[in-house]
Amino acid sequence: MKKVMGHPSVHVRIGELLKLNFEKAVPSKLIEFVANQDDWKKRTRELRYLGWEFDARCAKGANGRVTSSYTLHKFLEWPEDPTGWIRRYEKERAVKGKAANL
Repeated sequence: MKKVMGHPSVHVRIGELLKLNFEKAVPSKLIEFVANQDDWKKRTRELRYLGWEFDARCAKGANGRVTSSYTLHKFLEWPEDPTGWIRRYEKERAVKGKAANL
């Protein structure tokens, strides 16, 4: 866990946490803690751009509160700069989307 928390990339922190718990549900509160940022849900979803596959589930507990968790099913090796790679992917996707609307 110390290795996970020490990484500067939020994507790697989240991804390594999910990898540590491969095929096991990881509570969203733990992902939020590891990400240490408000937009952790988006950062988690962005892992799909890298070919990762995971489920997000919600469940109502005995106390009536709804909790969510993420379960990783497939991951690929990290690119050299995961966050930079994701940003470039999003930029290219936006350009393609604008071109399709012309």
